[in-house]
Amino acid sequence: MTFLQPGPRRWRGVALILPFVLVVVGLVLYVNRVQQQSERQWCELLTTLDETYQAGPPPETDRGRRIVVAIHQLRQDFAC
Repeated sequence: MTFLQPGPRRWRGVALILPFVLVVVGLVLYVNRVQQQSERQWCELLTTLDETYQAGPPPETDRGRRIVVAIHQLRQDFAC
């Protein structure tokens, strides 16, 4: 029951934990922003390649066809 009562000990615990919580929240926000920037850069490349492959004649080799399908699938996965 003493935990529920306000006191200097309780605030000291909060003061010790709060910086760690703020660092973790900051890191999560930073990583999320960096990931979004990276996805935008990949989207630009994938969109250009996919539009080029879709507009041109189909590839003649099996490897070329697999590349076209993979690029198109990546574009869809990134929601470009």
